Amino acid sequence: MTWCGLWKVPYGRIIPADWVWGVVDCLDALYYYHTQFETETRETLDCIEKKLDVTNEYLRLIAPGRGVVTIVKTVTPSPTPLYTDELTIRRLIVKVPSDALYLIYIGNSTSQEFIVEKGERLELFVKDPRQVYAKATGEQKIFLLFELAHE
Repeated sequence: MTWCGLWKVPYGRIIPADWVWGVVDCLDALYYYHTQFETETRETLDCIEKKLDVTNEYLRLIAPGRGVVTIVKTVTPSPTPLYTDELTIRRLIVKVPSDALYLIYIGNSTSQEFIVEKGERLELFVKDPRQVYAKATGEQKIFLLFELAHE
C-alpha cells in the first residue's frame, strides 16, 4: 500500500522525505494489522462454528427426545435395514420376544454378526436406522422402538 501523493508535493510547504516514508510505513503496518485481524477473526469464527456443531451434536444426544415410534418387524434370513424411510433418531431399541424360535443377527449392510437371543433387548445410539441391518435364522418378528431426535 502506498500513498503516491505524499512523496511529491506540487506546491506549498515541502515535507521531509523521512516523515513521508514514516507515514507510508505506518500506513503499511496499519494495513498489515488490519488484514491480520481479519484473518484471525475468520479463523476464530471457523473455530466457533466447529464448536457449535459439536455442541449441537452433544445436545442432540442429551436433550429429551421429541417422541417415539414403535414398530413390529419381521426379520428373514436375508439382511434388511431396520427402517427403510428417512428418520433421524437418538437411539434405537431392538427387543426380541421371549418366545422367539430363531436367533437375530444385527450389524451393518455388509456383515451382521451381533447375536440377540430370545428375551434380550439391544440399545443402539445411532442417527439413521437405515444403516442398521438385521437377519434371522428363520422368519421371526422383533419389536423396534425409535426415540426421535430434535433436528
